[in-house]
Amino acid sequence: MKIFTTILMMFFATSVFAQSMGPDSLITPAPEQAPQEPEMEFQLYPRNIACQSMGYIRQFLGTRGITQYMVGTKGDDNPDLFDGVIIAMNPVTREYAIILAHMQSNTACLVAFGDSLRYITELE
Repeated sequence: MKIFTTILMMFFATSVFAQSMGPDSLITPAPEQAPQEPEMEFQLYPRNIACQSMGYIRQFLGTRGITQYMVGTKGDDNPDLFDGVIIAMNPVTREYAIILAHMQSNTACLVAFGDSLRYITELE
């Protein structure tokens, strides 16, 4: 029985590593580190984007019943070339367009166009 107990104790034996601690280490918590963003490179895809004056794009989409639905703007410290994004939609047919706007040059670029804009909850 002694041999069995000894073998069992050897099986469950563990190692312990100790580190010296200063007297204040129990009082002062260690500073938290901000989580690091993963380093990731974006893939660039060549894509021609149709751009025209804002009035022309508005008129082009208006003939299809597509009007502005949502607008997103950027902050002053954002270096993006475009000032914002417009999501436009026909409320009846749900045709949609995603447009990038450059206010200084009065230019709008049609990035995406489709026929079925839906809420995520409608996909379930």
